[in-house]
Amino acid sequence: LMPLTLYVPTDYPDGNGELWWLALEEIVARAHEIELCRNGELWRLPAGTVPEKTSALTGTGAGAGAAAARQRVA
Repeated sequence: LMPLTLYVPTDYPDGNGELWWLALEEIVARAHEIELCRNGELWRLPAGTVPEKTSALTGTGAGAGAAAARQRVA
C-alpha cells in the first residue's frame, strides 16, 4: 500500500469553484493586447490575432513584426 493524500477544495463539490485556467483562457481570447511586468519592466504585447496571441504566449515571433510590436513602457 502507498499513502495517499487527496485535496478537494470545498467550492468544487458545491459547484461554486472556478477553474482559473479557463477564466485566464477566456480573458486572453478576448484581449487585443496583453500587458505584463517582465524582469521589472512593463511590456505590452499585441494579441489581436491568433498568431499574435501565440507569439505573446511563446515569446517567439512571426518575423520582424513581432519584435517591433513588443513595446517597453517607461
